[in-house]
Amino acid sequence: MTEISYLPLPFNDEGLFQVLITNQKLKNNNGKDEYGVIIRLHHAVGDGAALIEFLCETLADDSDTDSRAFCVPVFYNQKTKRTLADYLEIIIKFCKIPSCLIDGLLREPDRTSLHGPALNGKKIFKWMEYDQDLLHLVKDIKKNTKLHFSDILISSLSLGLRDYFLQEIDPAPNTVAVILPIRFPQNKNDGVRLENNFTVSILDLEVGADIETVKRHMNELRDSADPLSNHFFLKLCGILPKEILHPAFYSNQATMTLSNLPGTRALTICGGLLKSLVFFIPSKGNTGLSITVLCYGGVLSFGAMADSALISNPDELAIILNGMVKGIKQLHKEFVK
Repeated sequence: MTEISYLPLPFNDEGLFQVLITNQKLKNNNGKDEYGVIIRLHHAVGDGAALIEFLCETLADDSDTDSRAFCVPVFYNQKTKRTLADYLEIIIKFCKIPSCLIDGLLREPDRTSLHGPALNGKKIFKWMEYDQDLLHLVKDIKKNTKLHFSDILISSLSLGLRDYFLQEIDPAPNTVAVILPIRFPQNKNDGVRLENNFTVSILDLEVGADIETVKRHMNELRDSADPLSNHFFLKLCGILPKEILHPAFYSNQATMTLSNLPGTRALTICGGLLKSLVFFIPSKGNTGLSITVLCYGGVLSFGAMADSALISNPDELAIILNGMVKGIKQLHKEFVK
């Protein structure tokens, strides 16, 4: 994976996707050979939710969409039926858009051991799968607390970062800026569309925060004008020259990105079972750490990618991922009898 991350996409890096299959057999299971498949995509093809939709409804042998969608991403609060008060709130948010954009540009960068050094471009990967019991723990927490999946996930990340910083000589920061992709709800009648229908926002995540603090900050973020401001900026940026786009999109403020995609059942493609699935997201600017979560076939898979200027080996990434799992178990012990 590290070697492949250096390679350009086909056609002198102007191609949009590439499919690679390992030469070596990973396993022979009852006479059936198993191989690894790596799909590399340019983000222009579509966002993660659109790609999962495409995988389920177009590439899979049996397009059954009813069994998907437990591990849902962060959604922007968008009401279908609005009152006069809702329209007034929308007007107020639009008035706040200029100040949100200015605040984003003037925001101070994080200063932690995971953010600051110049990145060297060498990517380190770690991915881990956890059995169905972990998924049941998350469902139990949701049922007993009425929390969003993303709230539970971000709370567990807070605890995972705490475990990581406890290994460091430098003291742990109070907060870590986390970039969150936020999905805009799709019209169910639209069918499969390869598109980028998302925005981003930055959450100041307290390291080791309790779930109530995370829930409050997440609700404030969902209801704020910041996601809407960034959404319109992303939609309008295509008309701007690259001299403006490059500095505007250079990410130098946040330590990391956290992304989770809608879950799906186990799929067969061309008669072969896709046994496990994990994804990674591209780095931007000097934000060199990303965590991804996907529920596939009832199993939660966690992925992490970091620049080697920040983290020297995959075992360090495992501290964060295992800390997240420990955080979910801790929340279950706290809230589920």
